Amino acid sequence: MFNCINKIFIIILLSFSLLEAKITLSPQAESILNNINNKNSEFYSAARILKDPEIEALVNEIKNSNLTTEEKLYLSIEAYSLWASISVLSGNARESYKMLLDVHNNTKKDKLFKNADSDIYSAFSDFSASLINLASVNDQLPYTIVIDMNNYARLALLKNPNDARAKQLIAIWQIYTMGYYNNYNFSAVIDFFEDYDSLPEYMVYRMHIYKSVAYIKSNKVKDAFAELELAKQIYPDGLYTFLLENGYRNGREFFYYTK
Repeated sequence: MFNCINKIFIIILLSFSLLEAKITLSPQAESILNNINNKNSEFYSAARILKDPEIEALVNEIKNSNLTTEEKLYLSIEAYSLWASISVLSGNARESYKMLLDVHNNTKKDKLFKNADSDIYSAFSDFSASLINLASVNDQLPYTIVIDMNNYARLALLKNPNDARAKQLIAIWQIYTMGYYNNYNFSAVIDFFEDYDSLPEYMVYRMHIYKSVAYIKSNKVKDAFAELELAKQIYPDGLYTFLLENGYRNGREFFYYTK
């Protein structure tokens, strides 16, 4: 009887957490999110080079707005994730990394963050992924951030099993951390990429890029280059298309930053 009551209680808790899984944004917050997504598209498509002051101004706009505390937390994470992404190409990557690493660690201490929704956790996982890329430029391997990327993506999926962004980030994490593939885990990586209809354009582009990496690591060269072509259809001069092709030309299975 006691076990039965426990199971019912757990089901109720899970149901409640799923109801609270996604954040509801005000029109003002939606506008800021669209701005962030547009800037991500500019970065990934290599349409223009974004500079630190531009993203810093965006962060300050969020902080000084009349948005709810939850909206500010979510949008700040999105903005800092963008900041980490653009810092890969900046002349002060090392300084940006130190600053953003502090932001990343302090965010985890935020009381609201400790019981946040799936959108916030998947955004934070993305922030972790951007920091990993930035760390690689600085020849560092931030083990704790690699763990955070996986943990918060999986926590997002626990709160919302349909979180397509979280699924994509788990697949990217597997590509980051797997030294090799067998048929089983290769299929698992590809399966996690299949749900993308609800994602913004730059995330769909990113999906094709990382699927290409998964295929090349599995010695499926034809499929790898087919994914690159799909990425080019979205952004013909995309930044990561160039970096990945550069890697393939140099006998690598990943991005190659020419220093």
